[in-house]
Amino acid sequence: MLDNGVPNIRGLHLMAPAIRNDLFRRRLLDRMNNGIDWTTIYTMRRNLELDDSVGPYGKSLLYLIHYALEDDRETPILGLEESLRRDTAIATKFGLRGTSNQAGDVLWSKTPRDTDRNSTRATSHGDFDNDPTTLNSIVLRIKGLSNQSEIVPYVEPSSRAFHLLEAAADRVFLREPFMGDVVMASQQYGFNYYGSGDANRSGPSGGRKALCIGIDTYPESPLAGCVNDSNSWANWLRGQGYKVNLLQNGQATRSAMLNAIESIITSASAGDVIAIQYSGHGTQVPDFDGDERNGDTPGFDEALVPVDHRRNGYVIDDDLGAICGKIPAGVNVTFFMDCCHSGTNTRVFGGVIDRPSGDDARKRFLPADAEMIATHIRTRQTRGRNMRNLQARDSTQNEVAFAACRSDQVAWESNGQGDFTRHALKVLSSPSSTLTNDGFLRAVVSNFGSSP
Repeated sequence: MLDNGVPNIRGLHLMAPAIRNDLFRRRLLDRMNNGIDWTTIYTMRRNLELDDSVGPYGKSLLYLIHYALEDDRETPILGLEESLRRDTAIATKFGLRGTSNQAGDVLWSKTPRDTDRNSTRATSHGDFDNDPTTLNSIVLRIKGLSNQSEIVPYVEPSSRAFHLLEAAADRVFLREPFMGDVVMASQQYGFNYYGSGDANRSGPSGGRKALCIGIDTYPESPLAGCVNDSNSWANWLRGQGYKVNLLQNGQATRSAMLNAIESIITSASAGDVIAIQYSGHGTQVPDFDGDERNGDTPGFDEALVPVDHRRNGYVIDDDLGAICGKIPAGVNVTFFMDCCHSGTNTRVFGGVIDRPSGDDARKRFLPADAEMIATHIRTRQTRGRNMRNLQARDSTQNEVAFAACRSDQVAWESNGQGDFTRHALKVLSSPSSTLTNDGFLRAVVSNFGSSP
């Protein structure tokens, strides 16, 4: 930013930064107090960092990078306490050598206080951007205030009131002229999206096929309601005359998921109606082709998490988009995604729902650790890229997706079922047989209510 003409940055806030010390010195150190007024690092004390654990490595993400993911073993990483203290130039700038000419400070978690601008209480690498104390400190520093009493403080999602965005039904990723009708829970038509190129708008005359995927048995962060979801969707779909294929738990490998999705789509004929449902973890992984630059989460692809993801990687939104590019003329496809970061899984249509509570409530989100990212990089490079231009397909696409949340939100399950699935099936099973996309979304959102 400074190199591109921004005259001054008032504050830079770094949460558990994984940047190498030498890179920070080269890029930012001389900018401190010389273009950047003040820099704050929020990170954990060494004992908490050592207690943090990621996957089979058994230590923190920063230590994994420190010991294994850089070219040199034990590369100094800015977010590690020992790396900060051992680097004279950096330690001096951050006041760790007793100097008075510092241009920044370090807040070590966990601080004794949790209500002022010098507070942070995160106890895991991935907690800082969800830690109310840290986020409130950042806001206070940005606004030049001292205490949480001077702001409306951020609280954890599990204790927040359930807020719905006014524009929920307007989160459409295709141009308005191509929005069709979705016929829901109809004994005559089942449910369906009619693409703009379809001549027959009175209802499909072909077959009805569905694929339902549910994964609970992840090696980490197992879930409890996804197989139930897939069974519930399968039962409802069969009642509407659909022939249903199920992939559950160990069956739902990456290759099996992609093969099943592609097969059900490419084997369809004009007039067929296809439903594809997924319940499981979602995640975000680095975007390689820049197509997410203007999305909800720039720089990241949204991804479904197969049961074998540690070995074989993820089903990213680009994969689904490429398969949707093969939809035969006259075939109509509907996706139902009950997972975190599902809002743009097919680049088409996202529901906006943020439901945080319930008995045995679990987030359907698996944060991408270093091992997961390394797997993603390895598998994408091995497979190469054969993705079509998504924007070029906008005028002819004939699929629609309803999702549990936007790509920057969190989907939940509780009481052994996904909250989105619970409310969606309630709407679909209601006496009202016909809904537009907008009407279906509004009905599902309405069922969530205004609070957990």
